[in-house]
Amino acid sequence: MSRPSMDTYNVLITIHRAANIPAADIHNLSADPYILATLNAPSRPQPPEEPRLRWRTPTVRATRDPVFNNRWLIGGAPQDGFILKLSVVDEDTKDRDDRLGGAVMAFTRDMMREGFEIKERELKVQKRQGSIVPYILTYMEGILPGHKVRKHNRIVISAKVIGRTNDQDDFRVHTIGPNTYSLHFSPMIGSVVNRRNRATKDQPNKTTGDEKRPVSASTFVACKLQLTGPVPKELHHHYVGYNWFIKMLYSRRGLSGRLLFHSLRKQYRTVYSYDKSTLYGIVEPKEDGETDSGYASTNSETQSQAFAKQFLEMTNYGRGGRLQTYVLTLDAQWRFCETGDEFAIDFLSKHMMHADGEQIVAYAGEFFVRRIAESHGGELRHEAGRKDTEKGSGYPAEEDDDDPSHYELVIDNDSGTYRPPESTLPVLQTWLEDKHRLGALGRVTAMHCSDKKLQALKKQRKELKKHLAGGELPKRQQVRRSGSSTSSIRVDGRKLSSGEVERIVSEKERENEARMSDGGPQQLSGKQSQRT
Repeated sequence: MSRPSMDTYNVLITIHRAANIPAADIHNLSADPYILATLNAPSRPQPPEEPRLRWRTPTVRATRDPVFNNRWLIGGAPQDGFILKLSVVDEDTKDRDDRLGGAVMAFTRDMMREGFEIKERELKVQKRQGSIVPYILTYMEGILPGHKVRKHNRIVISAKVIGRTNDQDDFRVHTIGPNTYSLHFSPMIGSVVNRRNRATKDQPNKTTGDEKRPVSASTFVACKLQLTGPVPKELHHHYVGYNWFIKMLYSRRGLSGRLLFHSLRKQYRTVYSYDKSTLYGIVEPKEDGETDSGYASTNSETQSQAFAKQFLEMTNYGRGGRLQTYVLTLDAQWRFCETGDEFAIDFLSKHMMHADGEQIVAYAGEFFVRRIAESHGGELRHEAGRKDTEKGSGYPAEEDDDDPSHYELVIDNDSGTYRPPESTLPVLQTWLEDKHRLGALGRVTAMHCSDKKLQALKKQRKELKKHLAGGELPKRQQVRRSGSSTSSIRVDGRKLSSGEVERIVSEKERENEARMSDGGPQQLSGKQSQRT
């Protein structure tokens, strides 16, 4: 890729609020709105298979006049300008979010200069970009005594051109910050995979989300963590087209391909579901001041410390032999959750699920966190709980330690869907251990998935997890398909029941397993063989 001929800029976009949005919930004539921002740079065309640059605000509950005050700092905005599309969406249960309308703002070439600023500009929400039902409900509200039709739907935003992008060689528009995160809770999945895990049963419940709902320690958690972008140009991996099964999923050819892709997308929306228990946050060190970009500087040592601590908290400091499956998107969003044979997400392609069916990601694989001291004394000895020690199991107690410099991230490229090559692991390691990201950790180690030392470490973690579960891990459950199927769906004009969906998916899984076991032409061997 050649160097662009024009300058690129950092732009801070602030989504302040919206007003008079349509009523989407009939029970209270209100809504649970959020804004989905999408950026398009016409002068920088991107391949159609690459995902658009997007940003989602947290959801505001039970209001038609939501206040967000949500900041989004982008880099690499071209001198020719860009188009910002803002969609107002009502969050609903069972993957039935309603589009309430949208607004568009064009940033022209005249605006793209350092210091240019727009303060609290009102953008009209266009009805044609939304669903018809909320608007019908809004007009029906005017019939009720004491109510009137609320018109003049608006979104209020501000924008400021901070300055030129440091890396002019990277022409992709990307997210710089802030370092936002969200935790998505699934009690049903957790009740299946952790039902025998004594370690989780002994831990106290906690509260989360807008309504401070109780969440047990056994609840399954999926995480999203925004890293400071951009990702290196070398981290750009397309799904493997030579695996016929994966290619069928992505191409969505025929009835089977469409069904499989639909099931996978449904599973993503189940694992990463947004509801009243979803926990949102921004990594901001308390002692740091704000910069002209509108939030704490990602260059500061305190920001690096705060970010590393948040990451360790989201991974529970690696306790209990936890192993995480992850995808790093092209826009530096890290998506991960605990993995294992007993987990519901081992279905079709777990990395494709984390990517929400995107054809290209920056990286994919597995990782775990461990205390650096473990590498000198044996991993299992440093991770068992206190009660096991009291019972004389031979597993010493864990020590409470929240110092990031005492922990190591071990990350690999174990993804059969995207297959990042071994040669890119040093690039990933250097990028992650930079001060803008996880530089406060004691160590970041990137290892190839076929490394025997790595395989031994993973085996130790599995043994520890089995020990904590009482000597036996739950077997893989059929409930793993919950959320991936629906009561009925329509494909190519044909209505299919959930039973038919399950049958077709099962048949394709058996066909794939049979073909691979027969050593077909798509099967790999040796170091290239990885799990799908």
